Amino acid sequence: MKSSTYIILFLFSILISCQNKEQKNSSTIPTKDLKDYLEIQIENSSILIGKLNSMNENIKDDYTIIKEKDTLFVIKNFLESDDFDGKEIILKDKNVKEIKLKYNISYHFNGTEKENIFLNLSYLYSTNLDSKNLIPSFKDIENRKEIISYLAQNKSAIKEIAHNKYINYYQNIPENELKNCCITDYQNYNRIKNLSESELEALNLENDLGVFLDYKSLIIEITTNSNKKMIVTFTKDNKREPKIEQQKKTKTHQKILIQ
Repeated sequence: MKSSTYIILFLFSILISCQNKEQKNSSTIPTKDLKDYLEIQIENSSILIGKLNSMNENIKDDYTIIKEKDTLFVIKNFLESDDFDGKEIILKDKNVKEIKLKYNISYHFNGTEKENIFLNLSYLYSTNLDSKNLIPSFKDIENRKEIISYLAQNKSAIKEIAHNKYINYYQNIPENELKNCCITDYQNYNRIKNLSESELEALNLENDLGVFLDYKSLIIEITTNSNKKMIVTFTKDNKREPKIEQQKKTKTHQKILIQ
C-alpha cells in the first residue's frame, strides 16, 4: 500500500513539474506593465516595442502605422517621440520564428529643429537582437569596425555631399534674415561656401558642416512560423522609402547608395 502511495505521489509531482515548465515556456509576454509599449500587428500576431516615452501619455498617439504591401511603416508624430534603438521587442505569441535588424545609416543635418533632415546617402548595417531581445542602441552600433571602415573609405564623398547640403540649405535663407537670427551660421556659411575640393578635406563634419552620424530608418524583418516575411520600418525622417536591397560592392567596400 505504501509503495502504491509513493508511486502515485511521484507521478503527481512529475505532472505538476511538466505543467509548470510548459506554462513557463509558452509565456512570451513577461509579467510587466505594457502601457509604455507600442503594439504592432503582424500576420495574425503582434510584437510590442518599448518602453517608449509618450508626448501625450498614450503611446498610440505618438506614432502612425501605415501598411504598404508587406511593409509596415512606423512614423513619429512628434520629433520628440522615442526612437526604437535600445528598446525591447516582446513577442505576443509563438508565431514569430526569426527577427533580423537593418540600420539605414546616414548623416543627420542639424540645420533646423522643425524636422529631421538626412543627407542623401545610405549605408545598410545588419545585426540581430541581443540575448535580452533588445534592439542594439545606435551608440553601440556606430563604433563597429565595419561602419568605421566604411566611413573612412568614403570620407571624401561624404564631405562633398554634406557640403552641398549645407550650402543649399543656407543659400535659400535671405542674407539679412540669417545674419540677424544666426550670426554664427551666417559667418560659417560665408567661410566655407566657396572652398576648393582640397580645402573641403580639412572640414569637420560636425563642427563645420553640422552633420552627425545617425540612422534614418530601422528595418525589422520578421519571419513567421509559416515562413511569411513581414517588414516593420521605423523611419526618423517620416519618409516611406522603398525597400533597400543589398548594396553593390566595389573592390574594397560597399558604395554609398545615392537615392
